[in-house]
Amino acid sequence: QNSANTKASPEQVLGVTIMLEARYRTMACLTEKSGYTLVDMPCGYTPRAIEFARKGLLYYGLDLPVVIREASEKILALIPAEQRELARFREVDATNYASLEKALEDIDGPACITTEGLLMYFTDSEAGALCDNIRRILEKKGGCWYTADVECSLQYVLVMRALVGDRFREIMKNATQQTKDKSDVEIGKNALIASPADMEGSIRKAMAFLAKHGLKAERVNVSENMPKLDSLDRVSPEQAAAVCEGMKHCAFWKITP
Repeated sequence: QNSANTKASPEQVLGVTIMLEARYRTMACLTEKSGYTLVDMPCGYTPRAIEFARKGLLYYGLDLPVVIREASEKILALIPAEQRELARFREVDATNYASLEKALEDIDGPACITTEGLLMYFTDSEAGALCDNIRRILEKKGGCWYTADVECSLQYVLVMRALVGDRFREIMKNATQQTKDKSDVEIGKNALIASPADMEGSIRKAMAFLAKHGLKAERVNVSENMPKLDSLDRVSPEQAAAVCEGMKHCAFWKITP
């Protein structure tokens, strides 16, 4: 999206499309493999509830009240009546344990909590509260927490570099400015967001932050779990191969108590 001061280039839009599809489809694969009840937090405006209901899988979509009020009715209308009970939308404040506990009180068995596009907007204290809350839920229910957020910056860099070569720096700078223009918080400044400039050091820092909150993580390779992406049909075979090669260096984090 364009901001007040900058305009997105076609290459930037395409790069984001590829990155988001890779994230969305890979996360769906990992969730289904887990065999646990999906807790999508934040669920946003995606069609995942529809896809899971079609497969007969239970789905919990958690987000801020404004999102749930806008999205849930419209999404449920796209699900056949006999499958509608499988899609459950709940209003939640992820930093408030009572809110999270109430939203998930009727889950029977382990949960697979997924987070795509949330952690980078939190302060350290907010991220810490979220970690504490998720740990308590997992200790109570069992299961795991997958997040794409820790290494999302690296994924973006590698996708853009595969598409435009050295021009990726200019596009990344533009994208950062757009985000700043549209946000009222600092982006990616907490200890859980790894920096491409120092992946090894920032990964250690993120692991230590999780440990402080009673959690441990394993890195799950994106390339090994990523299905075919429709968006790669829009680029050259060489660019598609470069994107897939880049994904070999990216990971989601599987977090447990």
